[in-house]
Amino acid sequence: MLRLKSPAKINLGLKLIRKREDNFHDIATIFQMIDLHDEVELVEREKGISVITDHPQVPDGKENLAFKAAELFLDRFNIEKGIEIRIQKNIPVAAGLGGGSSNAASVLMGLNSLWKTGASRENLISIGEQIGSDVPFFIFATAAFGEGRGERLKKITLLGKYSILLVNPRIEISTAWAYRNARISLTKSVKGNIMSNFNPAVHIRDILPSLENDLESGVLRRYRVIADIKGWLSECGAEASCMSGSGSTVFGIFLSEKRAFDTCQKATDLGWDCFLTKPTTSYPLSDDLS
Repeated sequence: MLRLKSPAKINLGLKLIRKREDNFHDIATIFQMIDLHDEVELVEREKGISVITDHPQVPDGKENLAFKAAELFLDRFNIEKGIEIRIQKNIPVAAGLGGGSSNAASVLMGLNSLWKTGASRENLISIGEQIGSDVPFFIFATAAFGEGRGERLKKITLLGKYSILLVNPRIEISTAWAYRNARISLTKSVKGNIMSNFNPAVHIRDILPSLENDLESGVLRRYRVIADIKGWLSECGAEASCMSGSGSTVFGIFLSEKRAFDTCQKATDLGWDCFLTKPTTSYPLSDDLS
């Protein structure tokens, strides 16, 4: 048996560049892994794939990205064994935090370790691209500048000490729906924005002025609570706030850990789910990849 931490992510800004012929979008974003995580256990069995989860809204069959990851891995490396995948969910579902993609990446890296197949990082990323646009990032496993669908990654070092407060209004938002309802202005340019000028080392203070997510445009028309949370975080002392990915989670960046902690207590009193987290750049299984 192998037990793994499966971390969440936030998007420190997300710019929609254009809609592609395959109906996906080219984007520019900064991914940051955080220390909120699910628990994934891999238990070898004679044959077949099964997924067991403690969350009623997480599928346990082929619709689960972790199941798909195992299926593709067994096929790629001609493995005739089976695997049972047990997922304990701590990351909110359909919340813009990449929980399903992270679970899939954990399965790919975990099976590689469990069965000692010796796959390289590039091998696993190529499988991850077939599962979802965020999966490669979790295999890449560091803060990263993402382009294309988010799968073209460059390592980035985020400087400065800060806390990340996640506030989730208990709304699930489909990623496909969020992209369909976003508006891309033909006159909009990302020139001058941090997203258009890749720098391998960026201080968090330099990101804050351009912390915008283009997917908010469509989400806010339907869910005004997102705007309410952003405004509330600013009132509570967040240096900046933004919706992560396709939502519905909103995060606030705090330079004061105490202020972030106090704000988290208030959010809970208001009936929102709240998680006080920090950025992390370490993922042992990814560190072992060549």
